[in-house]
Amino acid sequence: SENIELSGRFGLDTNCWAKNGSLREATMGDLKKREITCASEFLAHISRDFADERGLIIFRGQSHDWKLVPKIARTPYQEYQGSFKDEEEVLDFFKRRAFPHLDRVPASDWHWLFIAQHHGVPTRLLDWTSNALVALWFAVRTDPNTTQQGVQDNHTPTVWAFEPTTDDWLNKLEASPFDIQRTQVVRPVHVTERIIAQSGYFSIHKRYEKKGFISFDERLLLEGEIEKYCVQRENIHRIQRELDRCGINESVLFPDLAGVSNYVTWHWARGHLTPK
Repeated sequence: SENIELSGRFGLDTNCWAKNGSLREATMGDLKKREITCASEFLAHISRDFADERGLIIFRGQSHDWKLVPKIARTPYQEYQGSFKDEEEVLDFFKRRAFPHLDRVPASDWHWLFIAQHHGVPTRLLDWTSNALVALWFAVRTDPNTTQQGVQDNHTPTVWAFEPTTDDWLNKLEASPFDIQRTQVVRPVHVTERIIAQSGYFSIHKRYEKKGFISFDERLLLEGEIEKYCVQRENIHRIQRELDRCGINESVLFPDLAGVSNYVTWHWARGHLTPK
């Protein structure tokens, strides 16, 4: 098939699923969970699920099957939101500390928020990408043998795919990002190299007075189609190698010395580099 031929051209293993021609999936309520064993199977799912769609598809990879809420709404950050007057004070604190490290001054609070998000500050933004394989890399970047306080971390790497409608896009970044009326998707200005390298997009989340931040996939928030893909943990290392052969790795997605160092360490830890 066309999917198998294309995957093979990029060095992806199609034997993990193509022999019987079936794609694995399970139903979870109204949402189907696609089960992924390799990169080519993931691409085949994407091709099938969005075959008739002509709009832009954005993807989000997560090392765990977390709810789709921004970092500021997750543990432990939501417990300490009272430490600052509000989110604007957090951003102002970041501005004062980050200013000496920037080559140019961001033009608005939106630009500041994009930069803060890509450097780990808890914000109301959620990272997405228009590159399906980049999202898959973020899902499998954590080693399957990771432990937390000596306990095995049985995480489920997950990729979400979303096809926004016209109404889901926030096209004009004129109002304050803290005064948005609903959760929407944003095309960010390329204010950092990471946003460019990762083909980055964001969703910006409305904060409700009583409920706080609501998970992105709840149907009352958005109009577009959303799909979910879960990676089998035993296949994480294989998918990592497949993505590396496709040029999707930490040194590419994080174009700085830290990204290069982490990439070299990853190769060394897996015996890919042989000292001479």
